[in-house]
Amino acid sequence: IGGKSSDIKEVSREIKVYTEEYHLENADDTRRELYSALKERATELGTFEIVPRKLYVAFKLNNKNIFDVGLQKKKLVIFINLSSGELDGKYDSSKLYVKDVSNQGHWGNGDYEVLLESKDQLDYLMPLIRESFRKNS
Repeated sequence: IGGKSSDIKEVSREIKVYTEEYHLENADDTRRELYSALKERATELGTFEIVPRKLYVAFKLNNKNIFDVGLQKKKLVIFINLSSGELDGKYDSSKLYVKDVSNQGHWGNGDYEVLLESKDQLDYLMPLIRESFRKNS
């Protein structure tokens, strides 16, 4: 009987269910507000399935990740599900930090990492998300 209890504990750890709240609980108010604003703007494009994972929250359409969001202390890290080269010349690098991470290990889907630090940057981010939405829908 003692062995079964430890087996149950081990399986429980392996089957951890992640939620948006799980990701939001460690974020400060500014990051929570930024995430909420991003989510609201994204849902203007269509109906997403929001799938929290261990390291990020996936925004999916037709079983494809359109973009993924990781909440960090001072910013949101967003991975846009587009292939390397697809965003060349499509964003203002003075307004938005976008990095091609196709040759690096990373936890999100897609080849582009975007750092979002303020609501002001949403106007520059949304065309990139729209491009992924168009391409992956």
